[in-house]
Amino acid sequence: MDGYLSGWFSDSNSNGIIDKGTDHFYLYAGMRRGGRDYHALDITDKGNPKLLWSIHGGTGDFSELGQSWSKQVHGRMHHPTTGKLTDVLVFSGGFDEIHDGSATRHESTMGRAIYIVDAQSGKLIWNAAPSDASLALADMKYSIPATPALLDVDSDGIFDQIYAGDLGGQVWRFDFPANGEITGGIIATLTDTDLGEKLLFSSPDVSLIQTPESELRVAVSIGSGARHQPLYQAQRNAFYVILQDDVRQAPKEYGIKRDNNKYTPVTHDDLVDVTDNDIQDGNALEMQNAENQLAQQHGWYLNMEGLGEKILNPSLTIDHKIIFTSYVPEAHSACDGGLGNSYLYALNIVDGTPLGDIDGDDDITKSDRRKELKTPGISATPSIVFPTDDGEVQVMVGRESAGDLDINLLRRTYWSEVPDY
Repeated sequence: MDGYLSGWFSDSNSNGIIDKGTDHFYLYAGMRRGGRDYHALDITDKGNPKLLWSIHGGTGDFSELGQSWSKQVHGRMHHPTTGKLTDVLVFSGGFDEIHDGSATRHESTMGRAIYIVDAQSGKLIWNAAPSDASLALADMKYSIPATPALLDVDSDGIFDQIYAGDLGGQVWRFDFPANGEITGGIIATLTDTDLGEKLLFSSPDVSLIQTPESELRVAVSIGSGARHQPLYQAQRNAFYVILQDDVRQAPKEYGIKRDNNKYTPVTHDDLVDVTDNDIQDGNALEMQNAENQLAQQHGWYLNMEGLGEKILNPSLTIDHKIIFTSYVPEAHSACDGGLGNSYLYALNIVDGTPLGDIDGDDDITKSDRRKELKTPGISATPSIVFPTDDGEVQVMVGRESAGDLDINLLRRTYWSEVPDY
């Protein structure tokens, strides 16, 4: 049992205390490398835990479920059959062992699914899979091991969209209207003939942002990297920010509309390569061209430049700034495992430019995008803490502070009252 843990604390009066008879606390656990099952425990009475239910991959409604790598994310949705507001768990189809020993893209035999189950009973409510599913999608050919991301656009406590990446380099979007048909499709295909295969083992980081043109858009941020082969060095990975225009409703079709009026997924050609940081480091013409491209395209990507550098954890978006870590393996032998090093990236989510002078040379250039973390090996996922009451935000990676990243969630607001005499 080395999968993720998640929980659902039903706090009826929001007092932060489990009130017997009205509240409950359920714990959900996957097995990851240990197997294909999920288990739910009722730990309301912590001295007397009880098995609530179990899901067994490869059987019944969960025949497509592979190794249970995904966290089960609690959310609320309108039941697709009854319309009743229901507490649910959302998780992906998992990992297919057929990919072990290889860091190249090939079709999977299991794990090609998104599942939604009742949080109390574990019964299947809805699923997407290649066939025999609530939503059958023939292009679901690759395992989805990472936890899907849920987006509540209107902040009503009910998720409206789900995003997930697969081992074929495809990014999926699913829309859940309050009244209407649940739809889904591929919004981006990131594997490229020239730039290589992209395996998406990290969860998408989904946020609502406002562009310089004052447009509200959904930013889907995700990095590539072979989580099951962390020491692999031959693959070139990248970090992506894909911008979605359909914020509050499902798109007419998934992808972007081409000149022939057909919709196809976003590719590298539809994204701006910001690796060289031309928008800051280029000459006047290069800077202007980069700004024009960013205004016209559907997002950007940043190539990882370290040997074997890969992104193994989801990013964190806050205050239009995006923070993520990468891992660079080092040469190793049977006697010396070689821990490798991790790096912290801090970028502007709109254009991928560095946030400040990280290297201390009094000049902000592309080298200021990242800094090496002191803790060796694969890093933890970045998190934020609020150490003071003045709006200061501290970014932590495990026990290590990321330093001053100029993030402040407080804004001064000025107003005046004009009396009507």
